[in-house]
Amino acid sequence: MKRTRTMAYTHAEFKRLLPHALQNRDYSDRGRQIEANDSGTRILIQLGDEYERRIASLSMPVCDVTLELQGFSDDQAQAFLDKFDRTYRRGGG
Repeated sequence: MKRTRTMAYTHAEFKRLLPHALQNRDYSDRGRQIEANDSGTRILIQLGDEYERRIASLSMPVCDVTLELQGFSDDQAQAFLDKFDRTYRRGGG
């Protein structure tokens, strides 16, 4: 399963939250490529270029993040993506 998300994070901000998003799996970080392996499953993450999105006077960092999940059942993949999305959700209430 492969999914791409456009996320309002710099690479550094994304990586700061990564251990929580990966649910404390061990991972290797090769700059823009991140890989985590655990019990027959594999998560590959590719970070795209950072750019800036502007809306009137507001600007925010943005990058595309591609996730590839291997060895996951459909239910496991959906559970992982739900947790991933909750980890990176920004909101003000």
